[in-house]
Amino acid sequence: MPSLSQYSQATNPAIEWFGEGLGLQLMQQFQRQAIPEITRVFGHSGLYLSPSGNYSSELSGNMLAQVLSLHRDSQGFSGTMLCEDENLPIASESLSLVYGLCVLETSPNPEALFAEMVRCMKPEGVLVLLGLNAFSPSRLRWQAKGIKPVGTNSLRHWCGEHSLEISKLSKIGPAWLSQQKKTPRYQAKPGFLNLFYAGNILVAKRRVSALTPLRKTSQSYNLNPGVSPG
Repeated sequence: MPSLSQYSQATNPAIEWFGEGLGLQLMQQFQRQAIPEITRVFGHSGLYLSPSGNYSSELSGNMLAQVLSLHRDSQGFSGTMLCEDENLPIASESLSLVYGLCVLETSPNPEALFAEMVRCMKPEGVLVLLGLNAFSPSRLRWQAKGIKPVGTNSLRHWCGEHSLEISKLSKIGPAWLSQQKKTPRYQAKPGFLNLFYAGNILVAKRRVSALTPLRKTSQSYNLNPGVSPG
């Protein structure tokens, strides 16, 4: 009788880079700087996707009742369950938070993975994506590993296609150039200096227009103080 096949993580230069040394240190900095965004999200369930099995399964700073943690492997994601990027085994509109830490960079189909993450989000759910900056000089440290960052223009386009409202899309992580003390590390400088930051952070909310109808009227009302139109 033939032996059962084992689902194991094969050697992958991209996964290895994220899971040790400089890549691991950089991702830890990304995560620390993203904590303020996570603490603003309340709800029951969330999803945490990481780029390697060398990361803690706990999502620091989250205010959710439970968080499913999956990490990247050579065939998709593993952890609590095994799945491919195009088929996350999570019910539609069930998550208050989806947090992806540099997982689009190693996806065979990043647009499909993005769509899957949005599918799992509840109305008013929040997506937090952290990714590498493809134009930073820091790319010299990882570009030979098969890592393929997604540009901010693509992220904006995908958010528009999936009715996501972007609340933040800025640079994150250490900068190649030294920073002035007056500029917070989490706040990207304007102009071309953004190119020198190691990564990007996207924070977007899923809007469902049918749930929040707008009423327009030509009449004007004189309201007492503290009273608003119903």
